[in-house]
Amino acid sequence: MRVILAGGGTGGHLFPAIAVGEALIKINREPLFVVSDRKNDEKILDQKKYKYIQQKVLPFKGVSVLNKLKSIFFLIIEVFKSLKLLRQGDKVLLFGGFASASMGIAGILRRNEIYIHEQNAVMGLTNRILAPYARKVFLSFDNTGRVKGKIVVTGNPVRNEFLDVTFKEKLGMNIVITGGSQGSRYINKLIVASAKKLLEKGFCLVHQTGIKLYNETVYMYQECGIKPDDSLKIYPFIDNIKNLYEWTDIIISRAGSGSLFEAIYAKRPTIFIPLKLSADNHQMYNAIYAQKMGFAKIITEKEGNTDKLIGYIEEIHRSYDKMAQNLKNVKIKKSADIIIMEMEVA
Repeated sequence: MRVILAGGGTGGHLFPAIAVGEALIKINREPLFVVSDRKNDEKILDQKKYKYIQQKVLPFKGVSVLNKLKSIFFLIIEVFKSLKLLRQGDKVLLFGGFASASMGIAGILRRNEIYIHEQNAVMGLTNRILAPYARKVFLSFDNTGRVKGKIVVTGNPVRNEFLDVTFKEKLGMNIVITGGSQGSRYINKLIVASAKKLLEKGFCLVHQTGIKLYNETVYMYQECGIKPDDSLKIYPFIDNIKNLYEWTDIIISRAGSGSLFEAIYAKRPTIFIPLKLSADNHQMYNAIYAQKMGFAKIITEKEGNTDKLIGYIEEIHRSYDKMAQNLKNVKIKKSADIIIMEMEVA
């Protein structure tokens, strides 16, 4: 029996799959990843030396009719490839997104055991379609919207390195900025506009721009007369995120489920800036969940500006004692282990 982990295209889908893969390896089960053809998936899995198969994936939501037809065409091709790949007895765990669709459909046709993990606070389109055929549907949030299927609340699997980040009793002046695995032009512009004031106030910034947005962000800093130094470091992508979270005191981030749960596990106060165009507005719902837990602030794209951002950073410093207690009270679930147990893999 093999365990096939299908999903990818964004870190929000891929990193939970990697967390489950790490847990499988601990019990001597080697996972097989089925992911998108994006370079990011390839780079991350190559670094970890995992076995994987890439598939041609085009987005379906938010595109033209012609591109929807192209997406369906490639999906059909990938379903046939997945049918050839699947063996009797294989268990399939889907992590959502269009990169999981072909393996899900193939698993249903082959009558393999299908399981689903939904990372976000609103169930995505692919998962909603496939959920009625799943043995179990694993949820990150206990209040996920648009849910179908037999539900088990597991939390969101997070990579091992986040499980032992040192808690900070007192807050320092270090800030990490990340727009998720793809980067965020909106966040990059907001940080560049705010950087001079933040640096003058004594903050140290590490800014992950996203690979495709790195050059333009560096140029924006140059246009503002700001040069990288010991107080400002700019990177396209950071592999060793655990060390970075050890260093930081405050996180500024998009509100994908992966980013949210990494902040929870790292026990760092966070300012979330949800992607306005996220499917079903799920990033806003994710951020609201974190805000209710008492460790996060939310800035919408409509209201984002330097004064708002700096005001929230200073407010976090003033109210950290309360936030710290909220972070200490967060119950950490061994999500990957729970999923494997529920799938009866061990």
